[in-house]
Amino acid sequence: MARPSILVGVDFSEPAARALVEARTMARALDADVQVVHVAPAIGEYGGEPAGGGWLAANEVAVEDLEVRCGTPWVELARHASEHRSHLIVVGSHGGRGYQPVSLGSTALRLTLAATRPVVVVGQRVTAASRSGSALAHR
Repeated sequence: MARPSILVGVDFSEPAARALVEARTMARALDADVQVVHVAPAIGEYGGEPAGGGWLAANEVAVEDLEVRCGTPWVELARHASEHRSHLIVVGSHGGRGYQPVSLGSTALRLTLAATRPVVVVGQRVTAASRSGSALAHR
């Protein structure tokens, strides 16, 4: 039987880095492989990744371990998971675009509706230090 695999969709943002950490944690627990996939709008575009590969290096992703697909992110991530029989898809709750303090990002939301595989959406971790002064700290 093939080893389970976890697909993690990345857009080189901080939420994508958190999703990668969670995917790796789950992969260790499940003895699974991690597939790192970025969907670019056009061939040769890395949608925000610096030319030197700073995000990849900071998150310990080898360039040869990154699969780049072209198209609409939620469509291509769902398609990749289906084609490669991924057991699970992991994405950040929001990408690098816009300010969305409460709702899911549009890619994460559409992916949860379109994917035939389970989707884990990783939100921002709230720590005691980041809550100080907020309404959450007064509960």
